[in-house]
Amino acid sequence: MPGTRSSRLPFSARQLAGVVFLLIAVVFILQNRSSTTIRFLGPEVTTPLWVALLLSFILGLLAGGLLARKPG
Repeated sequence: MPGTRSSRLPFSARQLAGVVFLLIAVVFILQNRSSTTIRFLGPEVTTPLWVALLLSFILGLLAGGLLARKPG
């Protein structure tokens, strides 16, 4: 029958993937808690490495999204 679930799992594949990614993120954060110094156009900021990497990732997503959009 279309639209019925064939498995009896109490969660969906999307929920399972979300939990897996969350666990990977927690392990990543716990392993990258050391501080790093970032210098950009003069100012210097000290922040945990995972924060610097997260900000770089977000900026990359935004840049990719802007460049991937087709005009019109």
